[in-house]
Amino acid sequence: MIRISPVLRRRRKQAFISLMMLMLCTTSYAGQTMDDSLTPTGAILQGSDDGQIPDWVSDKTVADELHQQLDKDTPLFVINGSNYQKYQAHLTAGQVALFELYPETFEMPIYQSKRLHHIPQWLEEATRKNQKDAELIDDGNGITNVWPGVPFPTPENALEILWNHLIAWRSISAKGTFVEATIHPEQRHYLIKTEVEIAMPYYQPDRVPVTDNIILTYYLTRITSPARIAGGATLVHDSMNPKMGQRQSWIYNVSQRRVRRLPFLGYDTPNMNSDDIRVVDEVNLFNGSPDRYNWKSNGRKTLYIPYNSKVLAQSTSDIESLLTPYHLNTAPTRYELHRVWELEATLKEKQHHIYARRKLYLDEDSWMALIAEQYDQSDALWRVSLSHTQYMPDMPGVMKVADVFHDLNSKSYYVQSLIEDNGRWIEFSNKLPEKSHFNPVSLKRRSTR
Repeated sequence: MIRISPVLRRRRKQAFISLMMLMLCTTSYAGQTMDDSLTPTGAILQGSDDGQIPDWVSDKTVADELHQQLDKDTPLFVINGSNYQKYQAHLTAGQVALFELYPETFEMPIYQSKRLHHIPQWLEEATRKNQKDAELIDDGNGITNVWPGVPFPTPENALEILWNHLIAWRSISAKGTFVEATIHPEQRHYLIKTEVEIAMPYYQPDRVPVTDNIILTYYLTRITSPARIAGGATLVHDSMNPKMGQRQSWIYNVSQRRVRRLPFLGYDTPNMNSDDIRVVDEVNLFNGSPDRYNWKSNGRKTLYIPYNSKVLAQSTSDIESLLTPYHLNTAPTRYELHRVWELEATLKEKQHHIYARRKLYLDEDSWMALIAEQYDQSDALWRVSLSHTQYMPDMPGVMKVADVFHDLNSKSYYVQSLIEDNGRWIEFSNKLPEKSHFNPVSLKRRSTR
């Protein structure tokens, strides 16, 4: 009788699960290996045949120089309410809806595309290891055997593509100041200013591959204005594998002067600062467990997406000038033609969420979702989200400038924007803070400083 070792049995079981996931998730290609035709993150290195999408800029020094010159660029043309049909092949349904809803004001300035995204060398090496080692578990709702890099640089199905977004590189640790505002037609608005700190233990460079569960992200916010809510704080510990450990959240309530543990914070829990325009799992356009939806990949598309938003970032020093009725002031925005992955999520039977269907459009270079579309229970397009990002040479990598969430029914929008505060833009660190820094016990002490 031939005895099969436990290790071999485990590998066979994992291979069977991977095969089942592949059958359940639509895929545009399978099993491509990391080679000279791909960038270090798994994107196609070569540009488009017509030259509109350029080759990836492999020399970081050149990429940094191009980034410095972005504010000198001028648009190639502008898409608006009178000509969007001409470019509709490269627009999403959500973008078309914005042109049709705001034909006199919504515009997309189109610039020459530039692919500048770079990541640290150690992250490149970890990504190559993940191409061989990383695996889905728990029906695609978790991952294992992952090094601190892109988990699936050559994805074989929709869930692997989604996990690349969920764990997209956003630095080891960073802190900055954000402003939030909800803009309703013909109503006054107010700004909420918040200090934000994030840390990603997943991206600790010297760690061993994760085979169980770790904290994916620590997220700490403290409101600094307006005065009536200043001092309030939120702390979140986000788990890498939700079924092994749920997200944990705490708030410091200024009026009660105490720290309180929140019930589970996720899915379609409303974000009160947004007047319920955005829900919790729309942070980064989508976050948290994917388990309530069936996911499929519609393959790669070529679309005009928000990109290289350096000028918009510079404009946030005068945030009020950006908060025009119905949508952001479009003058400092920038759109470019790029390849994206299109993911579609359909709500599972017996599961609840206010969005019955969703679409995400992921930049092929950074794996970040830059456009999202949310559909209601009658499958009507309800909300459209745009994420404006820019390449950050000091990181290096891509960081959001502003996320904008449009409600098509109310003609309102919610924006969360990183701003310059007292001469400081954003501070990156290659070292994780001590765990005690993100301890709920110390939340009150830091909030009352």
